[in-house]
Amino acid sequence: MSDLVPLSEKWRNPQDFLPKDWCCNPLLSVTMKIADRDHTTPKYISKDEGVPIVSPTNLCEDMRLDLRKLKYISEEAHKKNKKKTDLQPSDIIFSRIGAGLGKSYLLTKNFYDFSILHSLCQIRVNEVLSPEYLLWFLRSDYLQWRLKFGIQSIGVPDLGLGEIGELPIFYPQSKEEQKKIATILTAVDNSIEKTQAQIDKLKDLKTGMMQTLLTKGIGHTEFKDSPVGRIPVGWKVVKICDLADVKGGKRLPKGSPFSEEKTPYPYIRISDFSDGSISTENIKFVRPEDREKIKRYTISKNDIYVSIAGIYLGLFGEVPNTLDGALLTENAAKLIFKNLSHLNKTYFRYMCQSNLVQSQLLQEKGIGAGVPKLALFRISETFIVLPPKSEQDSIAKILSELDFSIFKKGAKLRSNERIKKALMQDLLTGKVRVKIDG
Repeated sequence: MSDLVPLSEKWRNPQDFLPKDWCCNPLLSVTMKIADRDHTTPKYISKDEGVPIVSPTNLCEDMRLDLRKLKYISEEAHKKNKKKTDLQPSDIIFSRIGAGLGKSYLLTKNFYDFSILHSLCQIRVNEVLSPEYLLWFLRSDYLQWRLKFGIQSIGVPDLGLGEIGELPIFYPQSKEEQKKIATILTAVDNSIEKTQAQIDKLKDLKTGMMQTLLTKGIGHTEFKDSPVGRIPVGWKVVKICDLADVKGGKRLPKGSPFSEEKTPYPYIRISDFSDGSISTENIKFVRPEDREKIKRYTISKNDIYVSIAGIYLGLFGEVPNTLDGALLTENAAKLIFKNLSHLNKTYFRYMCQSNLVQSQLLQEKGIGAGVPKLALFRISETFIVLPPKSEQDSIAKILSELDFSIFKKGAKLRSNERIKKALMQDLLTGKVRVKIDG
């Protein structure tokens, strides 16, 4: 196998960092079979008459299968494929071609009687290796690094069966330790999956709550017609310009780079907009001399931002106190409120994120130089629905509490993902050893 770049010092000699009772051997030495099907393009037929055939598009990054995108081939074609790739539970299918190179999936008793496209291969381990352990190792930093930088390929990455067989595999000699490592990583992965499912459920709940609260309110029984549809009696429809002035941001002076060091002058870009607020993780800063030239284009903690250009057009959010007075990109605008005594700013933000407002903005967007754009006056003329202040406060509180629950679950998810990454690095190289029961 040819290296496109010199081996990283970290990985050059695995035996230098692997424990003495660990091995580093080619995949071929720990497998009974590495095979793929014939390379002809299959003839697809209807689901009712066919057998599923799995392709790299069905393999997810989290080592699971997406069964929603399955295609089907005839029973005759399936039997022909089985002569080469007789898939069984505990086999691994591995993506060897294209952008999905390196994705893998472990077959279970619940789903294994299918064919695979020639861009996948079948891997069956021998008695030396646990298939669950190998599945995790195929997703390890080392193996993914090896696939990225160690494969000689021009154009679309295409890994031959011989090259797959040469891939170095690190593993403890104890099969019990292999299984314990896989069990630990699977437990963390299951926790991540459970947390993500909880987040998805909360987001679905929020979507439903927004639709109800921002159109029907809380406890109303009487409704009236309005320019935006039926709304509760006692609510009113106003334009954004009745509540706020819409002002644009400003690009950096031509030829001026961002500051290489942190300065007192953060510059907010659309890429910093995050979940109705602003992320400071990758925030950029402006040099004092450049800030002086665009100092009129700042945004206040009392304002609302909105993206006005690009594929993420129509993102609304609030400015954290820590970014009060930050400079604002030309691809966004700020809404400067005229009077907040009868308006809950957070309610206003949720209203602007709703289908009621987003559908209006979608109709008003234009294309400038091929890029979606939203004129400031179009934003000003957008209708919103306004309940009495007390009901605005109640609606904002309900939705904010849901957002906080989503935020907490998201923090847990990110923490578990960091733990998983660290554990994979440590456990799959023997840096951290596991205790074997008994």
